[in-house]
Amino acid sequence: MNDNSDSLQAAEEVVHQEQVVSLNLAVAIVAKFPEAEHFGIKVVNGRPTKAILDVTNNEAGPVTISVVGGALSSLKTLPAGAQPWTAIARNLTSHKSNVLIPAGGQESIPYQFLVDMHPADLRLQLIAVVSDAKGAVYQVQAFNETVSVVEAPTNIFHPQT
Repeated sequence: MNDNSDSLQAAEEVVHQEQVVSLNLAVAIVAKFPEAEHFGIKVVNGRPTKAILDVTNNEAGPVTISVVGGALSSLKTLPAGAQPWTAIARNLTSHKSNVLIPAGGQESIPYQFLVDMHPADLRLQLIAVVSDAKGAVYQVQAFNETVSVVEAPTNIFHPQT
């Protein structure tokens, strides 16, 4: 998969698009983070991070989005011989969706996750499990960029905010 992603920034929303490259599946997914800032996506400890996956089906037949899930991974280069899974800092909750998208159709699929971990810059990878009309199953990368895990801001007058 090529990392040819275009970033578009709006006043209250950062849109990240990665064109899906597959020899057998013509599906495009754009991940939006409505609460993101202009300077990047912040994953706030103890608060849900909300994403919307806009899926476009360019297949001749319908496709089904079965599951959306992801992981937060280290940005460090792995030592030679290390298993790729050792870079994973946190697996994220998988969300079962079973959304059927007709040929040429588009759907928006909400996804959210919550973390409680030490602040760090990590790679956020979101994956959608997609099946075509023939029942073949694909893992389609929906997002693969750096995010910042941060502590929730505190206020001495309102400790819960």
